[in-house]
Amino acid sequence: MAEGKDVIRSNIKKKILAYSQDEINGYSRDICNNLQSINEFIEANVVMAFISIPGEVNTSYIIDECFKLGKSVVVPKVNWENNTMFAVQIACKDQQLKPNKYGIFEPENSDEYSVEDIDLIVVPGLGFDENLNRLGRGGGFYDKYLSQNGCRAFKCGVAFEIQMLTNMLVCVHDQKVDLLITEKRIIR
Repeated sequence: MAEGKDVIRSNIKKKILAYSQDEINGYSRDICNNLQSINEFIEANVVMAFISIPGEVNTSYIIDECFKLGKSVVVPKVNWENNTMFAVQIACKDQQLKPNKYGIFEPENSDEYSVEDIDLIVVPGLGFDENLNRLGRGGGFYDKYLSQNGCRAFKCGVAFEIQMLTNMLVCVHDQKVDLLITEKRIIR
């Protein structure tokens, strides 16, 4: 089953590489606009958003909007010793972030923000289906984080329409999202 997922991941990455940066930014703005329209975002006080890497939805639009609206923003940070992820609050959109060993930007501080206090989590994925199943990058970080005790946050997947899959392979540990937003639609 993992081999099948690896092929799907590779195919999706190839499709995304065909997008220009202008297309990625335009679609990302559309996704941010769609996110702002849902009640779960409007009512959220604390939003967890990932710091995007090339080829992902550009979450800087989401983070900027959260700060404009006075929401608290937390971002993921990885503990490589035990391969887990935790949330760290950032104080402003211009806060200094440093690349980790995989080039993903994270805050320098390691003060863990309680998962119980997060209202909405913006969840990345390489692929999603209309049943709100998610295909991650294979590390299991989000599956572990979203399944922990005390995680009550609304889980909102964000992806480009070309990342939509049919007949997705799902494992027992795979965590679904509550809602999915693309540049074209909102799927509940």
